[in-house]
Amino acid sequence: MKELQDVMKRRLGMMVPVWFPRDFDREKMRGLLRMTFWDAGHYLDWSNVVAVVDGAPWAEELLRELEAEFRAELGRAFEIFPLPENGGKGLALARGFETLLRRSGLTHFCIRDDDNDHSIYDLPHLVRTHIQIEEEERNEVVLVIGRRRDLRRPLGLWRAEFEDILSYSVWESAKFFLALRGQTLNAQWLAAYGWIPDLESGYKVYSRRAAELAVSAIHRAAEDYPDLQLTRFGVETVPNVEILASGGIIGETSRMAHEEQPLTTFTRGTTLPRLYGNQTIYVFRRLVIPPSVARQLVDNALPRSLLCRTGDGLQLAQEYRALVFEGIGLGREAASQPIRVAGYF
Repeated sequence: MKELQDVMKRRLGMMVPVWFPRDFDREKMRGLLRMTFWDAGHYLDWSNVVAVVDGAPWAEELLRELEAEFRAELGRAFEIFPLPENGGKGLALARGFETLLRRSGLTHFCIRDDDNDHSIYDLPHLVRTHIQIEEEERNEVVLVIGRRRDLRRPLGLWRAEFEDILSYSVWESAKFFLALRGQTLNAQWLAAYGWIPDLESGYKVYSRRAAELAVSAIHRAAEDYPDLQLTRFGVETVPNVEILASGGIIGETSRMAHEEQPLTTFTRGTTLPRLYGNQTIYVFRRLVIPPSVARQLVDNALPRSLLCRTGDGLQLAQEYRALVFEGIGLGREAASQPIRVAGYF
């Protein structure tokens, strides 16, 4: 317990990416931000808590007010780093981690969303699991995920199904990538929860080396694949892929989640097939998955999904499949073939 307290108070950094729509209710925004930051001081040193405002001066104004209130009431507060324009959560994450990585005493780095969906009281469990993996595995690249008990309640059915499909694609592609190099994934730290981690969960704790890989991967993905908008939609996928490809270890512990998300702007203006299709294309390109293998991975995942059990869902699945196949260089003929689903169970 003493080691856990030492890590959290002296060696843990927290970054919170902040963005709200301009027309979001001001008092609700203020309440969510206050709840997100108020209890951080229970576990962390305030000097290691940073808010990165992603091109939203209306949110920065409220944060400045809260910062002043915290200093008056608590004596200390978080730091604010505004970005001049909205570049997506990925670039905000990179800026936050870059800021924290310049502090040599920090060894662990966590992300907490600005809508108070990530309970501070789950954080000790994530850090404790992280410490155990580092000690027992002697691996400097470690990522611990706060696994949600259920995706469908907070996300809705179709988005939850697409998250499952994407996580499957990342995990299986990483296995293929590593197998060609005589390696395999270490999945023993997922044992209590299933075979594939909740990769799209945003509540995570990174080792220093894992945080460095996340930053470099986000910048490289933005430069190499500008058409895929990965700084907006790939903030979980891009670091996950890089960490797994480097031989890192992913572990999990359970976390709480709201029945309904207090705020979600993730899918604003973009269809689910395009949003998750772009990320899947990135996975296959980055890990150099042959088109024939990528095609089979997609066709392995879709029949398992509830998307293929209703007309509306099947249409979304077919659109996603066509976008991915086009993005990895397969012809229209491959995309036009129907998704084959077993009729009995």
